[in-house]
Amino acid sequence: MSQQEEKKSDLQPVVVALALAFVGGLALAVGYKLYRKVEDERVTREAAGESLYERFHKD
Repeated sequence: MSQQEEKKSDLQPVVVALALAFVGGLALAVGYKLYRKVEDERVTREAAGESLYERFHKD
């Protein structure tokens, strides 16, 4: 094995760790964005006087 191939194989775990960190950060960002959207909707509905019970149990 040449030195270049050895350097490549030495860097592979670093590249994989960076890729996983990036994907994890992206997932956190999307999850937080969805959480904020749902929370803002809930706060808006509460301010309008509509509870979750009223929203799903309309007679």
